Amino acid sequence: MTTHTAAGRYDWDVSVLPPPPTAPPAPPPCAEYADQQVAEANTKIRAAYEKVHSAIGVSMARDLGNDPTSQLAAATSAGQALLAGSEYLITTLSEETMTAPGLATAIRKLASLFHPYTVDYLNRRTNAEAAAALRAGDDIALRIGSSHR
Repeated sequence: MTTHTAAGRYDWDVSVLPPPPTAPPAPPPCAEYADQQVAEANTKIRAAYEKVHSAIGVSMARDLGNDPTSQLAAATSAGQALLAGSEYLITTLSEETMTAPGLATAIRKLASLFHPYTVDYLNRRTNAEAAAALRAGDDIALRIGSSHR
């Protein structure tokens, strides 16, 4: 409510004004995990990585020979190892929500590289032709194995 004074000013009755808006509630805090929980999740993720790394290594070490059918079978086996490995890593990561962020990012990047590798192998692209992409995967694998321990 306002009143007009003889001096020509308006006086405001602040008692009728609505209260000032309150600050919005604080967002919920980010999940914080105990060091032991993070360590356990990291150990499980690294174990999954080692399983996948081994399966891919075994698959890629097969003798291709000169027979086109054997070569196709080996490429198919390598593709299966890459695709299954990618899915296994992502599934394990989704179950281990307490994984350290840097390790989780490295695992996601590596898993995403497996798909184009599969297509490259099925197209009979040699390791020499795919060298840059393979180096990217090697760099990520080194980070998984060393800096996130």
